[in-house]
Amino acid sequence: MQILHDQQQTLDAALHKSILLSNIIIGLQERIHVANKNDIETSEENRKIARHMLELNPWDIQWTDKLLGSAKKLYEDKFITELTKIPDVQLQIPEMEYLMARIDDFYNPEYVPSASDILRARQRTTGNHSVSFCTAKHKWTLIDLGGQFSEREKWVNILGATENLDNVKSKPPFAFIAFIALDDYDVKSVEDPAKTKFVLSLEVIAQFARNPEAANLCPLLFLNKNDIFKTKIASEKGFASFKANFPDFQGEQTYDDTFLHIKTITAEYFQREANLAEVPIFGTCALDAELMSKVFEEAQGYMFKRLLSYYGL
Repeated sequence: MQILHDQQQTLDAALHKSILLSNIIIGLQERIHVANKNDIETSEENRKIARHMLELNPWDIQWTDKLLGSAKKLYEDKFITELTKIPDVQLQIPEMEYLMARIDDFYNPEYVPSASDILRARQRTTGNHSVSFCTAKHKWTLIDLGGQFSEREKWVNILGATENLDNVKSKPPFAFIAFIALDDYDVKSVEDPAKTKFVLSLEVIAQFARNPEAANLCPLLFLNKNDIFKTKIASEKGFASFKANFPDFQGEQTYDDTFLHIKTITAEYFQREANLAEVPIFGTCALDAELMSKVFEEAQGYMFKRLLSYYGL
């Protein structure tokens, strides 16, 4: 059993490192594209490396010492610094500084990714993925569903019995947890450029909640990435953009005031658009284990309260 456990840990470590290294390639590629779009050139000595980087398939690539050196050299190029001066740049991989600082570790076959590494590993969710765990003698099963447009039509599957979902055999779900990125309050949506990603997320979740089969589900909303939101609001540019997107905001340039404003209008939106009189809303950061533990305890308490009410207790 111990041998199988060790083998699984080794496989998990290799998978996470593969994802992290793929994220680095994606991060470099998107930065090259943004640079080209804004007429920012790489240094002459790195142009060949940049062209080669764009030809790579991030998810099907064999890392070598040469590629490792090329990635480091390209990230140190002057065009990377120039990109920070471009307003409203949208990047799929925003934490390149963290990833590049640890690229040698991810390349090292003996390295075991830390929890912080794993939380930063980004891989598109397709289909559904489930995980079960126990807390205080209660068994929980979480089903992760992709949020991309092509994946949303599959959400309705979770409203009935879940035997049709991958590796899940249980009763119909009791609650749904929706994640919205706080820092997307001023990021234009690719699906609908007339709206921000934050607004579009609200609309998508409300549409799901209006589904008759979802009427008995316990809703939980996590306003995520509050660490990035705090940093963004603290800047003059970020706060100015916040006020432009929320012209009725009358508070101060603080996290507490800005978060409370978003939390309030979010609750009002779901009351109005989805007829949800009570929606527990939590400010979260997936990288903050202590905060997430506290949030889960509060969410668990709310779900038990909702369950008792459902049975008239």
